[in-house]
Amino acid sequence: MGRVSLPVEAGSCQRERKSNLIGNVLEGCDYNGTPVTSLLAAGIKRWLKRVIMVGLASALGLTALAYAVDFAVFRYRVATNRQPFGQITVTSYDAVPQKSGKTQFIFNPSEAQTCVNSLFPREGYVPCWYLQRHTEQRIDM
Repeated sequence: MGRVSLPVEAGSCQRERKSNLIGNVLEGCDYNGTPVTSLLAAGIKRWLKRVIMVGLASALGLTALAYAVDFAVFRYRVATNRQPFGQITVTSYDAVPQKSGKTQFIFNPSEAQTCVNSLFPREGYVPCWYLQRHTEQRIDM
């Protein structure tokens, strides 16, 4: 069987038709005339999309698992009275804007604030690990 040249169209692959698949691939086209580079790009896009989706699903699943385990540990601590709550001394101050554009700060006395010994906020309380890092609280008026 001889070689037959196909006409070149816009966006198509110029190739010579051969009798075997390897010849078409080596020429840069598949049997449909699609360039192999576009097939590789489509394959890479599919693979990248799959990797991103698996990564997002894994992160979401891991977060849900951490939340569930944290909730179970917190409920166990509440049921057995094993220090589910803590107290951190917090200094707060009020920021009052003035008409002149400046801000006046009014410092309040330090007070103990209740927090929860868990990874996530529970029962309306802030986690103790967060409150230890934010002992000064600004209250905007």
